[in-house]
Amino acid sequence: MSNSHLAVIACERPNTVHALTGALRALAVRPFTAGTYGEVKRLVSELHPPVVFTGTALPGGTWMDVVRIARSAPEPVNVIVIGEIEDMQLYISALGQGAVDFVLPPFEANGLKFVVNSAVRDAALPRQAKALAREV
Repeated sequence: MSNSHLAVIACERPNTVHALTGALRALAVRPFTAGTYGEVKRLVSELHPPVVFTGTALPGGTWMDVVRIARSAPEPVNVIVIGEIEDMQLYISALGQGAVDFVLPPFEANGLKFVVNSAVRDAALPRQAKALAREV
């Protein structure tokens, strides 16, 4: 399976992780879960996923730390923040600091499919350009 079909879920709420895991599997995306900031860092480094879903707080870090991991990753990684409630300030802050989207449970299939496909496609373009540059 290519890494374009992978996602990391880093969230402190087990019910949210369970719901998002099921929704991603239904979209043929293989989810890997991380319970701490350190696990997110390790999974991003090992798997090079195009997408990381993160809750607002993790043991050892926050969604902002996950965005920093994504920025420093060797391959482009897009971060999607998972909120608990509609929080316009968090939404604006997340997008302003580098997240590509903000989602809320329950995860509706069509909406999640659009978000995931957009994030994967957005990460794939620079990855493909990098691969072509290596070939030249």
